[in-house]
Amino acid sequence: MSTAAARAYAAAQRNTTYLEAARHLARHMWNAGQTVDQRIIAGVRRVLIRKPSPAELAVLRTAVTYHKNLYAARPQSAAEFLSHGDSPRASDVDAVEHAAWTQIALMLLNLDETITRQ
Repeated sequence: MSTAAARAYAAAQRNTTYLEAARHLARHMWNAGQTVDQRIIAGVRRVLIRKPSPAELAVLRTAVTYHKNLYAARPQSAAEFLSHGDSPRASDVDAVEHAAWTQIALMLLNLDETITRQ
């Protein structure tokens, strides 16, 4: 990731509206399937209007595992991360899962392909 992209990602993470949009996208992904792959595919289709490539799917699977482990070790961080914004957090999704999937949604929303016309 370039320095400019890293700065944009960090700024997006601090933007409440952006975080709230990612949280809602994460909820959509969660409800769209029972498996990690089904949820990732649903998110990519919602944001990029296409299926992820096998390589993209592998990267996103790894990211899901990483963020689940991260928030499982720090459940208070998950709750704090999800508290931003005006709309209430979905109570039917575990906070650790919701925070992890919100990070995946942020990744999708921050892709160059999402932000620019190609």
